[in-house]
Amino acid sequence: MSLRFSSLMTMLFLGNLVFALPASAQCSPVACSQILVELPYQLNFSKDHGFIDDKNAVGTGFTYVDPPASGSGYQSSKLLVSLSAGTFKITTTSGLAYLGANSQVNALGVGIDAPSQLSIIDTTVVNPPAGTGKYEQAGLWFGNDQDNYVKVVVISTPNGTLLQYLMEVNGALKSTVSSSPKTLSSSKVGLQLRVDPASRTIAASYTINGGSRVTLGSFPAPTGFFSFDAAGVDPEIGTNSFGGIFASHRNATTALTYTFDKFSVVAEQTPPPSGGFDFTRTTFPVADSPTSMVWGPDNRLYVAGVTGKVQAFTLNSAKQPTNTQTINTLTNSLGTRLLLGITVDPASTASNVILWLSHSSGSQNSGVANSGMVTRLSGSNFSTMQHVITGLPRAIANHGPNSLHFGPDGKLYIAIGGNTGAGAPNTANTEFGTRAEQPLSAAVLVADVKNSSFDGSCANTSNIYGTPPCSVKTYATGLRNVYDFVFHSNGKLYATDNGLGVDGTFPPTHTPPCTGFGDIASASSGGDNPGDQPDLLHLLQQGKYYGHPDPYRNQCVYKDGDYQNVPPLTNWVPPLLDLGFNHSTNGLIEYKSSAFCNALKGNMLATNYSVGDDITRFQLSTDGQSVLASSSLIGSFDDPLTLTQGPDGTIYVAEFGANRVAALIPVSACTQ
Repeated sequence: MSLRFSSLMTMLFLGNLVFALPASAQCSPVACSQILVELPYQLNFSKDHGFIDDKNAVGTGFTYVDPPASGSGYQSSKLLVSLSAGTFKITTTSGLAYLGANSQVNALGVGIDAPSQLSIIDTTVVNPPAGTGKYEQAGLWFGNDQDNYVKVVVISTPNGTLLQYLMEVNGALKSTVSSSPKTLSSSKVGLQLRVDPASRTIAASYTINGGSRVTLGSFPAPTGFFSFDAAGVDPEIGTNSFGGIFASHRNATTALTYTFDKFSVVAEQTPPPSGGFDFTRTTFPVADSPTSMVWGPDNRLYVAGVTGKVQAFTLNSAKQPTNTQTINTLTNSLGTRLLLGITVDPASTASNVILWLSHSSGSQNSGVANSGMVTRLSGSNFSTMQHVITGLPRAIANHGPNSLHFGPDGKLYIAIGGNTGAGAPNTANTEFGTRAEQPLSAAVLVADVKNSSFDGSCANTSNIYGTPPCSVKTYATGLRNVYDFVFHSNGKLYATDNGLGVDGTFPPTHTPPCTGFGDIASASSGGDNPGDQPDLLHLLQQGKYYGHPDPYRNQCVYKDGDYQNVPPLTNWVPPLLDLGFNHSTNGLIEYKSSAFCNALKGNMLATNYSVGDDITRFQLSTDGQSVLASSSLIGSFDDPLTLTQGPDGTIYVAEFGANRVAALIPVSACTQ
């Protein structure tokens, strides 16, 4: 995941977003956890919808105020809900989000899970005032902040009143289109934005007095608008994509009042096909956004949460909790931790479960270097805690220690995300900042933790980019952000890897030494930025390189070398399968049940956190060296981050965006 962290970011998954402030600092006047709304979300202003108040303390229903360059941007005295009329009025200020003027007041909105569906944002402006030709305007907006957005507005210009569609990216005008002049002061003007993550386009249209819909234009949008990469998303919010309404009198001297009679965000989504496999789906809530799960020998489901809590659930036949144990050993000692991995020690028994956790500093957007740890919990109520491995790499973003599993050799394997977008730091001011890769980052590591001479103290205190003084070694390298991996019963090791979704750069030279900043210009124009890259499925082999450079391992060639016009490294291995762009494919398991008459047995299942919000099924060749077919197994989840299988064939899916676990019970005439 690039947590849609993820995220799992600020996400987790799952970015190319630039923040003036951490998203968590912008959660006012509504709590961060309330900003993201479930669709459909419809406001008719005929009742108190809660959240952000108007001047009479009536709830408008909006959950977010797009913050201007200074101040909160929220002035309740200029907002009025008329319950009897079912309208919402905004009295303008001169503030506006346009180029260098990031001063818009009362840009009200809601958080939108933009990667998960085609989102339709809609409002109606009633009898818009004619204005004086000084760019008075009101309408819809969608985007990340006051430098990165689209808006469709009724606007008064020197040439008359127009319908205008405009896109701004990184504070610069990207695209604009306008209608012919209209007389609208006695009209109901319907405005709509269609936000399509599949095509990465945003289309604007309008209607007048309920007439035919007229398309103003469709603009290709930066991936950051859609919050694909959760490394740039604050998990408390769950998105960096927002949409809503605003009004401004811009260069005029007199304030105007614009009236809106509705606002909505609805999803246009066709659920993926079931693939012929039927499940009974049930869900239950968890206390913390779930990041990893494992089934214990005590017949309980252990669920790790993003802030460091672990819950152990005893489930009945309907897969509903009958008893829940909350394990706070980690957080009681260390406070909030970014907990992304949990597994059970092979030596565990039903009466003596031993848990292993992988975690790092709790911040999603200012991760502490070398704060990664692997911790063993055991004993009564898991109160005995041992930090077996310390000093593992952690990116400024939320890449760090991800999933961990014991291999068939009894050793512990740990997935560590990269510190950079594409192998080299740069000055693009992305969520990755300027921290370079380290000898143990961007890799799957192996640790012989049961060996009596094992040394897990990995931090090089004199030089974080120097050789780590511990027994932990790299197993496979060049992996940008492997969130999960699986030891298959065929004897092979597979992993999903999140593709680049920020302004990433590969090293400035293709031969060692290749440290230093990369050029953020496109590789096609002589720079070091390869542009967006797809998620990948890998067949991992010891000692092999999979394409994400690490100058501190003398790995300077990006992927197969094509972007640098050089040959690949001699140990480079191509991916097993290209999974497509912006899916944030994260969780990975082998399905081992005989349900469905063995039709799924041996298949691999992976969660798509962003585009798709579903589970992909991979059918492997007999020798495990290739994928014969891949298809969607089941969908309509809310940011599924990872998954695991119970002993009866039930699949448990961690829905990070909904703070819940979904249980998929096979509907099959065959036994497990």
